[in-house]
Amino acid sequence: MIPTPVTIDGTDYFDGKTIFPEDFYRIQAQGTDIKTYHINQYMFRENFEPYAKAGDEVLYMCFSTGIAGTFNAANLAKEELLEEYPDFDLTIIDTKCASLGLSLIHISEPTRRTPISYAVFCLKKKKKKKHET
Repeated sequence: MIPTPVTIDGTDYFDGKTIFPEDFYRIQAQGTDIKTYHINQYMFRENFEPYAKAGDEVLYMCFSTGIAGTFNAANLAKEELLEEYPDFDLTIIDTKCASLGLSLIHISEPTRRTPISYAVFCLKKKKKKKHET
């Protein structure tokens, strides 16, 4: 999961890491100035690199390119990572809809121990080790 960045009164927070829904909604109800911004190339690299190092396969599903720049930023990070980890198997999909992504997040929410609300998510699959014969 890659947390959505938000700026509250000029301070950056990351959903599920440095701010949680109950705090966010309390602050919002107080009329505090809140802004969001899309995950940039550096943030994607930071989140994808541990998977590249581990040799994992990753599927990243972003919300619509029509409402966010995350698809392009994720692809820039992928290109950069492939220079260092040429075997990194990262598939980036533009879902072309935010509503499906949001509903998947809300469906999975009850299974979590703590309430979090990520706006972007990754799925990883461990690469199978090749057996020599």
